Amino acid sequence: AGSRLPPHSHARSVRVTHRRRAHGAAPTAAARRYCEALPARTLPRMDKYPLKVSIPSTELVRGSMILNPHTDYIVDIDDCGQRYQRARRFKSFEWLHQQLRRAQLQCVLPELPGKKLLGKNDHAFVDRRRESLQSYLQALLKIPEVITDNNIWCFLDLTLATYAVPRFLCRDRSSSTETAPRLQEIRKHVIETDNQLFRLCNAAVTTELTALVRAEADSAMVSPSGSSGAGLQRNDAQLTTKKEIRKRLCKVLEPLLTHDRTEAARQGFMETGLFGELLRLLHRVQEDCTAL
Repeated sequence: AGSRLPPHSHARSVRVTHRRRAHGAAPTAAARRYCEALPARTLPRMDKYPLKVSIPSTELVRGSMILNPHTDYIVDIDDCGQRYQRARRFKSFEWLHQQLRRAQLQCVLPELPGKKLLGKNDHAFVDRRRESLQSYLQALLKIPEVITDNNIWCFLDLTLATYAVPRFLCRDRSSSTETAPRLQEIRKHVIETDNQLFRLCNAAVTTELTALVRAEADSAMVSPSGSSGAGLQRNDAQLTTKKEIRKRLCKVLEPLLTHDRTEAARQGFMETGLFGELLRLLHRVQEDCTAL
């Protein structure tokens, strides 16, 4: 198991002696060109979700008698207004890329910059690599298969409170069995955790939740009546999944509609028409109860 840990998981015992800072932290032209070239299916509502990464600076770490000098790339993470920084060596990026390839995700991964043996700490080379690694990370966070995988979050050293919402946004919407556990993650790690509701108060989340309520209002429960054998078992499973989705959806919506710190979410729901869709869903639930 130890071999699967990212290289940065080990404590750093050397001293930082010099920092290089780039001008600004905006996405590079290379990152924008890459994202614009991605197929539309790889651009979910994450483009509206306020989770951004950049690499605004680097740090030259001096070596010792047994360690050579190396460069740390300082990854800046803006998580819905919460800011974090992570120092990552190039071999940490190599680890991430290797793990994503081993996962055999059904997507095309962006290209990782190549290695360099001589002059790898040269200022000009480091700055070019910094831009390339920034483009690489920004491109990864546009790909649903990468977002729903654990490796990117292990690399960034972030908790489920951070990535529960992105995984919900990037779930396979055609799979009802994937929606219920994603809602449960949000309930457990965002709603039931102190001071995490801010992650749900943005247009990406309110739009997605309204769309889910609308889909549930348009969909009747599958009744097991009249079925037998394997068909009955399938219908029972579908019925249970539908009930779980609706129950967990209500658990997610309740604090957003009632908490005094979620005014932004309520305003978003007004704009997306959630309240009308909730009335339709309540009517659908009543019809389902009558049918069952």
